[in-house]
Amino acid sequence: MRVSAVDLISNNVNVMTLGLRRPSTADKYLAKAIIGLDADEIISKFYAFSLAGDKRFYDYALGTREIAMRVVMNPNYILNEQPSDLRDDLYRTIAASRTGTVLLVLKSGATSVAQIEGQIIKFEVPHFSKIPELQLTLKCEDPIFRAINDVVFEHGSLGLGAAQPYELTDAISTSPHGLFMDLTLQTPGASFTIQDPPGDWKFELAPQGGFFAGDRLRISSEYANRYVTLERSSVVTHIANSLVVGSIWPIVFPGINSFNSNYSPNIHWNEVSFRPAYWGV
Repeated sequence: MRVSAVDLISNNVNVMTLGLRRPSTADKYLAKAIIGLDADEIISKFYAFSLAGDKRFYDYALGTREIAMRVVMNPNYILNEQPSDLRDDLYRTIAASRTGTVLLVLKSGATSVAQIEGQIIKFEVPHFSKIPELQLTLKCEDPIFRAINDVVFEHGSLGLGAAQPYELTDAISTSPHGLFMDLTLQTPGASFTIQDPPGDWKFELAPQGGFFAGDRLRISSEYANRYVTLERSSVVTHIANSLVVGSIWPIVFPGINSFNSNYSPNIHWNEVSFRPAYWGV
């Protein structure tokens, strides 16, 4: 991920921009150091065996991320602006809303590449230093950098017909992540499954009474937003309780991802989307 600037956004207001490549002398804040943008400690956690029992599956994750930004203040003295004015502007971001959250947006040129949400937990100022500077520390419960916008594939661009396995390519992410599927079942059936071609894992839904032709499924395995809904005759019902024991949620890994479904070719794929994710910079 190439990053040329960092924006700090609080309550939908851009309160600080740090240029990392050729910063302007007119910039109010100058980055002296930013620590915590890398993948400091990757933790592996076992979560399941493969269906045959011969493989162990691990979830790789980071602990809570802390990002420390050491910043030099550069007020416009001609306009009677003082370091204390810039410092107060940043103090106001600590709790600018009821949630107290701020966004750190990574930019490449004018394009926002990724962002991370956190809370300011430290505001340190060396008051007796000759250089007017400060250090902000953000605590991010979700340590993964996530893209601003989703990558969306609609039916015409998916190329998901009768042929299996289906293939979904993520050439952007560096970290695994969830996805969203919106599909319509064109025939009745007792269950709906998604699994990898070798058959190592399976995600299976088996609601009481089975599925009807025309049922619309929406499946999300995104971080902190997992759900399954069934839309039938314009009525939407949450059916996560129909997951078969031992089911594993589908995940998108960097690169090519292949999967099968027991409903092929009787599926109309309305949309498949995901938000790219990054371990760090």
